[in-house]
Order: sequence, then structure tokens, then C-alpha cells
Amino acid sequence: METAAFIELSGEDVIDPDASVQALEYIVFSLGEASDEEKKALIGYCREKAAAIAAQPAPRDEERREFYLRFGEDFGLSEE
Repeated sequence: METAAFIELSGEDVIDPDASVQALEYIVFSLGEASDEEKKALIGYCREKAAAIAAQPAPRDEERREFYLRFGEDFGLSEE
């Protein structure tokens, strides 16, 4: 999860865009092989992470919080 967040949220000056796309595509492929139970657990984890970020005092990392909130949909784990 943290690796996916790092790849997704880092700029071109940190990670090559082509390498970023390739890594994220591999993550999506790998998650596609997870069971429904594993996918639900991962979505639950992401919601917990987003809630923990929201509970932090300002300044919060809203971009990271949004990443966790969208993870299930963006990475093909849910239809939400």
C-alpha cells in the first residue's frame, strides 16, 4: 500500500513516469488475483488509513488521504 501511494503521488523528479506506470500496472494485475475476502480486507485497511490521516491535526496530507479513499476503485478492487 505504501509503495503504491509513493509511486502514485511522487512527481517525475522522483520516479520515472514510465517506470511508475509499469509498477502500478503490475500492482493492479497482482491485486486482480486476490480473493474477494482479501480485496475487502485491503479496502478496509485503506479506509482506516484515510480516517487516520483525517484525524491528524493540520496540516494533513489530503492527497494521500484521497489516494486511500479511491484505492479500491482506482485499482480495480471495487465498483464504488
